[in-house]
Amino acid sequence: MKSSIIKSRKFLAGVFFILVICIMILSLSPKESVRLRIAIDSHPITALKCHPKYFSKSEKYFRKPAYSIQSRYGYPSSDGSYEVYDFKVQKYVVFNFAEHII
Repeated sequence: MKSSIIKSRKFLAGVFFILVICIMILSLSPKESVRLRIAIDSHPITALKCHPKYFSKSEKYFRKPAYSIQSRYGYPSSDGSYEVYDFKVQKYVVFNFAEHII
């Protein structure tokens, strides 16, 4: 019994490790970090279908690179108060993290 519990814990730890590595790889590119954010927001199909576009004019306003997805791929925010189309991307060392722009 203990053996199967230990094996299942090792399996879950391995799956978690692989998931963390995949997330780290996706966050190396700004466009992929936008897609990762969309997937984390519970819209994985949208994340696969959308094509984030860089907007250089928005960077002056937000002081960070800004990306946008097409309006047909927009989705409601977690609290439902606005539609999500635009993202700003922050870079930490080599990793990029996307946030919604309200």
